Amino acid sequence: MPSILPGSDPAILVDAGRRDDAAVVRPESGRALVLTTDFFTPIVDDPYTFGCIAAANALSDVYAMGGRPRWCLNLVGWPRDRLPLEALGEVLRGGAEVVAEARALIVGGHSIDDPEPKYGLMVVGEVDPERMTTNAAARAGDRLAASGVGAEIWAGSVPRLPGARRLAQAGHVPGGTMRNLESAETFTEWDGGLDAVERLLLADAQTSGGLLLAVHPEALPRLLAALAAHQAPAAAEIGVVTPGAPGRIAVRAIRPVL
Repeated sequence: MPSILPGSDPAILVDAGRRDDAAVVRPESGRALVLTTDFFTPIVDDPYTFGCIAAANALSDVYAMGGRPRWCLNLVGWPRDRLPLEALGEVLRGGAEVVAEARALIVGGHSIDDPEPKYGLMVVGEVDPERMTTNAAARAGDRLAASGVGAEIWAGSVPRLPGARRLAQAGHVPGGTMRNLESAETFTEWDGGLDAVERLLLADAQTSGGLLLAVHPEALPRLLAALAAHQAPAAAEIGVVTPGAPGRIAVRAIRPVL
């Protein structure tokens, strides 16, 4: 996808051409700003929980860029004639509590009368351009190709939620997962020991999934210790960068024994 404003403004550090989680701009003075918008229809029945999930999903775009969320706007679509406003209040309460936990502020918002309920946030965060990261889990092929390297992933080392395989086997697979797998087939070499369910799990479309980090091998023990100290769930070493064909990923069933 081409940049929206190719070369038109030196303040734009990241735009749509990077296919990243958020845009990044840096005014003439001050820190760089991360800009993102995300919202969706209910994925759970409880309004409060829906608000929490939607807000966390929007905030995660800023975290994925290495930034800190600062200011948020509520985005609401609500069928006023079909759903009570009390339910909307619970949605907003859930979103507000997640934003407060992130030490950010909701400073306004906008709503429209919509036949299908929707909720999310516009988020503005701050980031140090020299420490920007990327959510590479969904677009690892692009990132590896840009770096001129390949990668090897160990399927057995990738953390997964309890019951995920059982649900996938029963056919409960999001459409986004199927599209992810179709895209991954173009740059992925699959181990013959991985069945179709394992491939689906590795391509799962996560609403607010984990981050893929690359670190020098000598720094890995310190990183894992720091993540454990901050109670980061399911931090694990899942593979290595390789000098193979740029952008190619080899997925092995288990980690090779050296």
